[in-house]
Amino acid sequence: MTQRCPLCGRSDPHRVEARFDWYAAVPRVRVLSEREREVLLLLAEGMSNNQIARKISVAERTVKSHLAKIMAGLQVESRLQAGLVALAYQMDGAPVGPGDLHG
Repeated sequence: MTQRCPLCGRSDPHRVEARFDWYAAVPRVRVLSEREREVLLLLAEGMSNNQIARKISVAERTVKSHLAKIMAGLQVESRLQAGLVALAYQMDGAPVGPGDLHG
């Protein structure tokens, strides 16, 4: 039985090129402030801006500002991409949750 590529369905051997290497962006997490890393990790947990704002006791507008700085620092275009970088960051042995940032 021939195996098919789960992405495109082709049966011939081929390489699927990634559009963005999430692991290459992981070192850029270091340019973020501690608060921005905290927001990034909460984003990776699937929290909305409102949920993040309530969790860290700031206005939702402040969370949006943090996310804009995070996306610029990581050189990504969306919160989804930022979340994927955060997951790669966690898989690379980084803190698993915001509480782990402090020690």
